[in-house]
Amino acid sequence: GIIAGDAFGISATIVHVTGNTSVIEATGVNGIAIKGTDITVDSNSGSIRATNNTGGSAISGKNVTVTGNAGRIEATK
Repeated sequence: GIIAGDAFGISATIVHVTGNTSVIEATGVNGIAIKGTDITVDSNSGSIRATNNTGGSAISGKNVTVTGNAGRIEATK
């Protein structure tokens, strides 16, 4: 399924996304698809994106680790 929000797709202190095959997105101005302090993304084959906005980010965190990514991680205007 799709995880979507205007400001955030996912927002938490610790975020661990494993095996995403669908879409995680933020669609609003300055939106962030995944926001947290410690973020780990493993085996992503889907999309993590901030779309149709100005100043957005696909992933925003203090400690970010992405491994095994075959999908798209992007921010577009």
